[in-house]
Order: sequence, then C-alpha cells, then structure tokens
Amino acid sequence: MGGVARHGMCNPAECGFAAGRYLCDRFDRGVRYRQEWPDITFAKSGQFFGSTGCNRYFGQYLSEGPDIEVVGNVGMTRMYCHNQAEQEQLLAREIVKIKKFEVRGNRLTLTTEDGLKIEGVRAK
Repeated sequence: MGGVARHGMCNPAECGFAAGRYLCDRFDRGVRYRQEWPDITFAKSGQFFGSTGCNRYFGQYLSEGPDIEVVGNVGMTRMYCHNQAEQEQLLAREIVKIKKFEVRGNRLTLTTEDGLKIEGVRAK
C-alpha cells in the first residue's frame, strides 16, 4: 500500500494523517465503559490496532482529508469478556464502518457511515 490508492485515498504517511494512540472515552449511543477503556492506534504505515477493553483487534486503513476507510478484513482475538460484551460488540461492529475522522488538539472523533461517533483522547 503506497501512494495514491482507491478513490484518491492514500497511505496515511503520505497524506499527513494524525497517527497515534487514542483512548476511546465516548460513544454517542450511551455505552458506558467498564473496567478498561478501549483504545485505537493509527500507525503511519496504514495499519491500525487496539483493544476493545478485553480483546485485541487490527487492520489496515487509507485516508484523505477528513475521509478514512478501513480496507480488507479486521482481525480480532476472541477471549470471553465478562461484563464487557456490549462494549466489545459495539466496537467490533462499528469499527469497519468508520468513514470520517477529525482531530482537534488531543481529541479524535471517528464517525461511521451511519453517523455513530466514537471519541477519544490522545494517549500520553
């Protein structure tokens, strides 16, 4: 994955995407986090990975301007997550639908194709 790709989207290292690790602290559908906040790391290589608070997930993305697209399959470990099922299922279902991102200061907002917002703060 290098240079310009599908629909004018490009490798994040070449587009200036704000790579880094973010702790997801808010979903706009009222899901409250249990023991551990989910996190997501966007690498400049076009890979992303993180934790749902229990299981780990990983995949690839492309970006251009405020647009972001998860490409290919998203992999995930499948451990039993007592008391975190709702959080786990929502994140797993929605991460593949992310279409827009916005970075303001240390805050990241990801928006899915159906309008769900996943918000996070840059990890220190």
